[in-house]
Amino acid sequence: MLTRFDLYYKIQKNVFMSGRISSDAYTIYYSDEQDIPYCNYAVVSDLSSVSRLLNSISEDFAKIDRKPCIYINSNQSNELRELQEYNMHVRYMEVCLRYGGNDVDMPYRHQLKKVDETNIEDYMQVYTKPENNYAFKLDSKFLDGVRKGLKAPNFYNYLVYDGKKPVSVVSLGEYKGYYMIYGPVTEADYRGKGYSQTALGACVRKFQEDKGKELYVVQPSNVGLEKLYMQHGFKKVFTGYVLY
Repeated sequence: MLTRFDLYYKIQKNVFMSGRISSDAYTIYYSDEQDIPYCNYAVVSDLSSVSRLLNSISEDFAKIDRKPCIYINSNQSNELRELQEYNMHVRYMEVCLRYGGNDVDMPYRHQLKKVDETNIEDYMQVYTKPENNYAFKLDSKFLDGVRKGLKAPNFYNYLVYDGKKPVSVVSLGEYKGYYMIYGPVTEADYRGKGYSQTALGACVRKFQEDKGKELYVVQPSNVGLEKLYMQHGFKKVFTGYVLY
């Protein structure tokens, strides 16, 4: 079975992700170019085994010159106290949203365009404004990865306009019928007016037209955006814990 973590790696290979280190007990996914935890993490399926694996995981992270970040692909919350003895702290619970296949009406209320060479800079104009995007530190390395995704053959990227002004963007990555939504960003002054809904609708329609198997989005940091997804057929799926 393709796990969500492996799916993320497969979709982002050669965009943000570079390789992986596999063992019987864990897998480390990493990036040669990005040093943020988002692109460099170990996945362990059994919470009770984390303490005995910490040394091995730390050694493997040291080989690639990255700080340890561990995803616990488990819901064994009663055993989290063990990790305090090893100075490991739970930073947050990992939750994603999965599309339930509902036939939800999402009309194109605004002008929608696919991203190509002629409007890449319109996409970047919306995406790079700090007041619009606060999920990640938008340094030059990260933005290089975003540009790779805009040209990658397994990515479908969309722009929504108000007249000639670009106001909302989103990307949809695919691997063998599995899809994941990335980077939904809308200009701060244009939120709550249906632009994000138009962008989301483009992703859902592409998934449906291709008769995709599963469609996911990582839980948005924006509460309003999370509510929008859940109103349009997405449901929360708890996947584990993240530790630094």
